[in-house]
Amino acid sequence: MHSLGYFTSPILLLTLCSSFNVWAQTTIDTTDPAPPVFVKRHYLQQTNPDSIKSDYAIERANRPQPKLGIALAGGGTRAALFAHGVLQGLNDSRVLEHVDAISSVSGGSYAAYWYFSKQLEARRLGFGPAEIFKDCLPTWWVEGSKPTNDVTDQTLRILMNKAAQAQPQIMAPCTNSLHWEPGDPYRWQAHLARWPDVFRHYPGYVDGNRQHAPIAWTVSELPALTIEAFLKIIPVKSLLPREYHYGIERVWGLSPAPRQFDTAPLTIRQDKLTRWTYTNGKGELGQGDMHVNPDAAGWKTLADTYKADPTLPLWVLNATQGQKKRVPNPDHIYEMTPLSHGSRALGYRNESPQAAGIPDLGTGTLASAAFADRQGWNGPASWFFNLHKALTWGIDIENRFGPVPAELHLSDGGGSENLGLYSLIKRGIPDIIVVDEAQDMEGMMDDLCWAKQALSQDGLRLSFDKLGNFEQLCESWEPDSKLGKKAYNTSAWLNPVVTGTVTWPEVDGKKVPPTRIWLIKLGWNQQAFRRAFNAQDCQSKEHPVNCLLTVYYGHNTQTINKKDGYMIFPHLSTAGSTYNSSSYLFWAYRELGRMVASTLVWDETNGGQLALAAGTVEQQQKMCDYLPNRRPQRIPGSPEADLACK
Repeated sequence: MHSLGYFTSPILLLTLCSSFNVWAQTTIDTTDPAPPVFVKRHYLQQTNPDSIKSDYAIERANRPQPKLGIALAGGGTRAALFAHGVLQGLNDSRVLEHVDAISSVSGGSYAAYWYFSKQLEARRLGFGPAEIFKDCLPTWWVEGSKPTNDVTDQTLRILMNKAAQAQPQIMAPCTNSLHWEPGDPYRWQAHLARWPDVFRHYPGYVDGNRQHAPIAWTVSELPALTIEAFLKIIPVKSLLPREYHYGIERVWGLSPAPRQFDTAPLTIRQDKLTRWTYTNGKGELGQGDMHVNPDAAGWKTLADTYKADPTLPLWVLNATQGQKKRVPNPDHIYEMTPLSHGSRALGYRNESPQAAGIPDLGTGTLASAAFADRQGWNGPASWFFNLHKALTWGIDIENRFGPVPAELHLSDGGGSENLGLYSLIKRGIPDIIVVDEAQDMEGMMDDLCWAKQALSQDGLRLSFDKLGNFEQLCESWEPDSKLGKKAYNTSAWLNPVVTGTVTWPEVDGKKVPPTRIWLIKLGWNQQAFRRAFNAQDCQSKEHPVNCLLTVYYGHNTQTINKKDGYMIFPHLSTAGSTYNSSSYLFWAYRELGRMVASTLVWDETNGGQLALAAGTVEQQQKMCDYLPNRRPQRIPGSPEADLACK
């Protein structure tokens, strides 16, 4: 999460009132049998193919020629749900099995944590790695008690039937609202759908009605947090950061065991009373201390898995070490992988992050996603934020790079680079899928422009042919720019995937080949869903939009931004979506991510490479004049009109 503007939700109120089975039957080895290797890696302007092989030799021992990487950007729960959907779509098209590395930041790290914690369980327990994506179609969602002569209700049912009949069939219709069949094959998706809120102590249930924020948790915790705020001298860690840490682990790290039901038919009441159990859990569910067993999701476990199965992608978790900046400063991107950790400023150590006091994957995810942290605050009020323990959501680790200071502080990776792109560019991976999930209703593209500027400082050039005037747009946001501020309309987003290129300078007579960028931007063409809904058609040649997402559109057409007439979705606020999400938002973001990611396929010719699906034609996304707190244009009255900025 790149900016500090997301402190506009109940999270801020809570924060300010507070001072803030082991893989292969082994245990985590805490010994350090040999002095680890300290290395300085080349800056990008010094990089050529030879230096990349040298800098990342430890990573390339089992994977000498990585071809494809995914960068999952920050943005809290909103980013995590969308990123999860992208992983779903890439799994559907079998692109995911060709991925060599996943780099994640903040909310994108939630989704990566979900993926890797389940992959470890798959290998430990023997189920297929792709089984975690299985789900059924919630046809029951539109089978409520509304009168059948209601036009909207009829349309929703027709669209859901279209989804059930669509070919190829990705999801079979659910036979009950619990998403349960013998053996519970849908349990991983059912669990996420019922537990999207990181501040909720127990999963909810789904009955078709609106779901509310975790008010019970807020009310129960508020007195303790308030007392703590006034005392301020309590030596223990604040309650709120711990709640956030364990919340991330409960929602995104736990791996559910099959649910058991003895009676039929299955009812909503049974869903509400379900006793969830977990194969990698520790603690008591509903008591606030339920989290992932560190032995089941540790760095050594993941490192050992890489040795046994080199097809598992490398995970690069990105945090910030040092004060967050509003200008590009890649020096402070602190990378954590199972094999090394460090930053460009400090150097890197070829050892497990556990050696520095980051005990497991969940704690690493916390560091990457610790957006409410004093390290990010500047200005006259910084003394207040440094005083309150509730604003220390990040982690302190041992300084393994020098005697002073004794400890280093890690917090939200969005303070250094919110896309996770830089860490993959450095590794010379030729194809990178960039999943930009930032809250960007105005279409400023600030994270992408940040990456462009950072790469430019190192002599590299990032360009997109189909993003009209992209360089001019980025220039318009420079402090000394004389251009009027520019933007794109992210609710009239024409391309599921926008292709781009990073070109490298020549170093010592050698040059890294151009890096191909496949940008998946959190946006949609709302007019296309409007037309599909009116036509009662979807996932067809005439209306090639996701049916389940069209149903969501029909349910939420009145939830709009009054300034421009567009739906607020998909650009819900970072803090708001993290504090209060819902099952329906889970399905909406998942299906949006799944739909756009399905545009990518793996072309087996020429040794295999990423490509756009047959028939995909990129359109020119035109630049608009920026307008604050709204899209650059108002939604047109006619559903047939497609907006195009002049």
